[in-house]
Amino acid sequence: MTKLNFDNSGLSPEIISFLEKEIVASVFKELGNPKQIHFGELKQRLGTTSKILIEIFRRMHIFGLIIRHRSDSFPPLPTFTLSNRGHNCLDLIEKLESSSIESTKRENPQDEKRLTKTAIILAIEKSLLDMGALELERVKDQLLSKFNCTFEDCVGNPTPLKKVLFELFGNCYKEIYHSMNYSLTETSMNEDAERFLQIMKI
Repeated sequence: MTKLNFDNSGLSPEIISFLEKEIVASVFKELGNPKQIHFGELKQRLGTTSKILIEIFRRMHIFGLIIRHRSDSFPPLPTFTLSNRGHNCLDLIEKLESSSIESTKRENPQDEKRLTKTAIILAIEKSLLDMGALELERVKDQLLSKFNCTFEDCVGNPTPLKKVLFELFGNCYKEIYHSMNYSLTETSMNEDAERFLQIMKI
């Protein structure tokens, strides 16, 4: 989760750091229900190991976030619930998770742009490799010698690529375009890909 400063939380930085772990947040959510829960049941729900859960419980006990309830059964099966302080942490966990989601949303557009850029380059290369490896190298050489650019440069400015393809392949250009269009439709049709294809279109 994304680290935040909650000055009014009343919790130490050590506790906040502990709460930021996803598995810890999951434990809190399970224990946040009014019903008391057994250790084994909690471990099964979370799909984690006893070692990890024991360590989480140990730290929760040190921080005063959990209550252990005795059991009259034999063998004894103690149950657990959150303390009042533990319940107060649930709101903080929700804020931490919301912040993490917002941070991911802000980062995703850049990730998407990188993926689209890669998809466009692969679409160019595939359409030319269908004609032969020598044709691919011819286009690369022409782009470099005439416009001092690469396929990567042509993602944002396809005009040089369009000119080179027309000069080298003439009537076959339409087939190359349709091949690129097909590849991008199958993988990454967003605004950047649509803009690239629009410029490349005859």
